[in-house]
Amino acid sequence: MKYFVLFFFVLSVNHAIAKGCGGHGGGGHGGCGKGGHGSRGGHSSHGVYDNNPEYSLSAKFIPLNGYIVYDKDTLTGLIILNNLSVSLGKSANNKDENGHKYFYNDRLLKSVVVYGKNQELFLTRINSGDKTLSRVLHFGRLRIFDDRYCFISPDNIDKGRMKVAFDDQFKTVGSFVSLDTRYPLIKSVNKIYGLHLKTSEYSWDHLYSYITMLD
Repeated sequence: MKYFVLFFFVLSVNHAIAKGCGGHGGGGHGGCGKGGHGSRGGHSSHGVYDNNPEYSLSAKFIPLNGYIVYDKDTLTGLIILNNLSVSLGKSANNKDENGHKYFYNDRLLKSVVVYGKNQELFLTRINSGDKTLSRVLHFGRLRIFDDRYCFISPDNIDKGRMKVAFDDQFKTVGSFVSLDTRYPLIKSVNKIYGLHLKTSEYSWDHLYSYITMLD
């Protein structure tokens, strides 16, 4: 029984960590949910960056300037990230008659980039066979991804669902029951950049800030 209680506690903690983004859950208020999951948040689709800091990291259900790469074409316009698809149109409504929906599970949809206020969200399909897009956390010799769809903050990174790619290798550094992914991430950083970082010397925020300065 005690093992079951321990497992349930770890499971609950990781669930809370995975949901926490922008101060709200992945679906609530259109926060920082995954593609293909969550529920639509009920907030205004304009003015959120200027007047409401609660939604300053949200990128879903809000018309934002950006572009998508579909097959070999780069298409620009107003973009709305939804739960299952991304809409590209010329009007703030992005209705069907003004644009087109591209579903995340369509392998020809290669990447999506949207711009907020001094922020950029870059989603990409890591491997051609992936069923959805991943958020780019760092793109250099070491490439780091997670499954969130909001503008990046150290607090909203899904530490249990991070993936790294380097030298044509790809691996997941987190797991469903992992509470701390600093060690495997630092191990990858040390290998690629020839460094000798130690987990004991870096908090998560400090580590992420350091990684963003690497090439």
